[in-house]
Order: sequence, then structure tokens, then C-alpha cells
Amino acid sequence: MTDAPDLVTLYLDELDRLLTHAEPDERADVLASVREHIDASLAEQTAQGRAPDAAAVLAVLGSPEQVAGGVRGGTPGGVGWVGAPGAAGVPGGSGLSAAWVPPVACLLLIVGGLGGVLVAPLVLWLAGAILLAASPLWRPREKILGLVLSPVGGMVALVATFAFSFASCTETFDSNGTLDSQSGACGTGVHVAAWVGLSLLALLVVAAFGCVVTLWRRGAARAAALTV
Repeated sequence: MTDAPDLVTLYLDELDRLLTHAEPDERADVLASVREHIDASLAEQTAQGRAPDAAAVLAVLGSPEQVAGGVRGGTPGGVGWVGAPGAAGVPGGSGLSAAWVPPVACLLLIVGGLGGVLVAPLVLWLAGAILLAASPLWRPREKILGLVLSPVGGMVALVATFAFSFASCTETFDSNGTLDSQSGACGTGVHVAAWVGLSLLALLVVAAFGCVVTLWRRGAARAAALTV
């Protein structure tokens, strides 16, 4: 159909206008998902030997108001383009796209990451990493970022333990109160450096935690947009 691009463009423009108050990332994700679904549906029609019918594809998706309303409110049935007959290429609110995936995956990453190299927390982190990597709720770069930053807490704990053991000072005094011997790093500068380093590491932990929480929010927003 010669009017297919115009219909699709008008549809997406209207949806974009209705999503003005959504978060920028959420807005871009919804538009990209709808665009991907439309392209996949038109390609499927062509592969089946039919003329591309954009009007039929958009009818299956539902109106821009329905899609935008579902994204804003997360109400059941609000997103007409998920789970509708013939709606291929867009995952529904089940499996690894379900609403439980973001909180479970991110909590496992946080708890497991903070546990460092301990066996039980490591297993939790691996479970969260698998959920994050396998779920379609996150983009590839978000998955990489989450997998890289989530173990920071454990690594920081190890570094801090080593730093404090290195900077520890043991002093022995005789009966007159005179310093008899000392071992370890007893200089004031060493302790100051240790505390400065620990503060920087703490900021890194906060940044990593914030990153995982952001992934949680983005995944939850996308799961809500896919809820039937």
C-alpha cells in the first residue's frame, strides 16, 4: 500500500504526542517497540504473499490513545497492541517480560553483589545476572552496564578490607610509656589516604546501586507497558 508509511508516521506521531508526560527513556522504548512491531507485522504480510496492509496492523495495535493510556496507567487491557490477535513480535506481560522480573533480578544483583566472593551471595548474583541477560525488558547496553556495575559492592568490600589491613598500625610501649616497637603503616598520611580511598569507593558503591535501581525502574516501566 502506498499510504503505509504515511499511516504509520501519523500513528507514531500521535503516540509520541500522547506520551509527552512519560519519562524520556520510557517514551523512546514504547515508540521503538511499536515501530518494531509494525515493521515485523508488515514484513510478515509480505512474506505470506499479501500486500502490506498498515491499516490492519494498526487496527490490531489499537489506537494511540489506548497504547498511551496503558503506558501511563498500567491498567489491564490498556495496551491493546499486546496479546491482540495477530500481534506478533511484541512480547506480552508473561515469562521474562513479566512485572516480577525487574524487582527480582535487580534485588538478586544488589544482594549478591554486596556479598562479594561468598558462595551463597555469588549464586544469588548469578541468578540475577541470568534474569537480566535473558529478559527482553532491557537493552543490550543496559544489560552490560548492570552486569559490570552490580558486583562493585563486593569488590569494594574486598579492597577496603585489604586497605585497612595494610594501613593497620601496631605499637608496643614499655613500662615507662616509651614506644618500644611498631609494625604496619603507622604514618598519619597513610591513614588519611586510606580514608580518602574508602570514601571514593563508597561513592562508587552508591553509583553502582543507583545504576541497578535505574535498571529496575526502566524494566518495570517496560513490563507495565507490556501488561495485558
